[in-house]
Amino acid sequence: MTHDEIIAATAAMLRCDLMFEQWSEHKDELLKLYPGFASGDFTADDRIMIQPSSSYLILGVALLFAVIEFLNDRKVVFPESIRSDVAELYPKLKEFRNCVFHPQVDLLSKRQFALLEHPNSLTTLANIHRELGNYLRVLLEKMPVNNQKQL
Repeated sequence: MTHDEIIAATAAMLRCDLMFEQWSEHKDELLKLYPGFASGDFTADDRIMIQPSSSYLILGVALLFAVIEFLNDRKVVFPESIRSDVAELYPKLKEFRNCVFHPQVDLLSKRQFALLEHPNSLTTLANIHRELGNYLRVLLEKMPVNNQKQL
């Protein structure tokens, strides 16, 4: 990847970091209101989708997909530790992102939440997020200052 591409991916990941940080700070509020959320049960009440705490998670996941798609389009080989998870979740992540940025009449549609209903999805997404952040940090550390050569 070029210098500018690494910077672009890192900037997008930082926005993703902010959303996940906010989610982490507010998730207990959401889990008190909707205990089934942690296990993938979204059927109880569509108001879950308009809570600030769930919005942080939803936007964080959508931004994570944007970073994954950006890297995938550039034929980046993902770290071995997450390669299979990224490949397995990619179609569901893409559908989720599309639903987030294109308003859905049915806020709790299966189309939108197939990703979060996947077993251990929140743990897997957190791992992908952490590993991609580490990967981009390593690329930044290797990057020559003010140089746009291919790495």
